Amino acid sequence: MSDADSPPTARAARWLRLVKLLLGIVASALTIARLLGAL
Repeated sequence: MSDADSPPTARAARWLRLVKLLLGIVASALTIARLLGAL
């Protein structure tokens, strides 16, 4: 399924999910780094 034949809303939803996932990973990494820095 390519972006060309998918509705914009579906594409936006997919991007939003990807962004949320990346933000979650970044937040986890920052939290871990902060905990390691506190040790």
